[in-house]
Amino acid sequence: MPPGSCGCGRPQAHQSARVCGKWVKLPAKSAQALTGAISMDKFFGSMNTNATFRYAGTAIINGTPAWKLVDVTGGASGYVARQGPPYPLRILPPRGQQGQFDFTQWNTAILMPPPSGSQLVTLSQIVNG
Repeated sequence: MPPGSCGCGRPQAHQSARVCGKWVKLPAKSAQALTGAISMDKFFGSMNTNATFRYAGTAIINGTPAWKLVDVTGGASGYVARQGPPYPLRILPPRGQQGQFDFTQWNTAILMPPPSGSQLVTLSQIVNG
């Protein structure tokens, strides 16, 4: 077992303190393994592709005019932009289930400056101290 490991897959307090407020620097392959599952294709690809949607009215979602679409086979619903590209704006689960997923800031990018060396911690620093 690596030093500082509790053997249960959870970091101990001293390990968490090393990471708190820092960026974790990963080798490219590790970072790709973590972020490879995050993409719009994968997100939307996991949805029911056999759904049948029907028009269910209009709404304003976060200030954007939208069409409401309801999945008649599964009961989920969503809103897409009425003007410009029909981007999804909100996805709701079937009736009786909680939650919603809002899409905001389409086609915007947040460019963050790279962290300084004092803001970085490596995996070996976390594990080995």
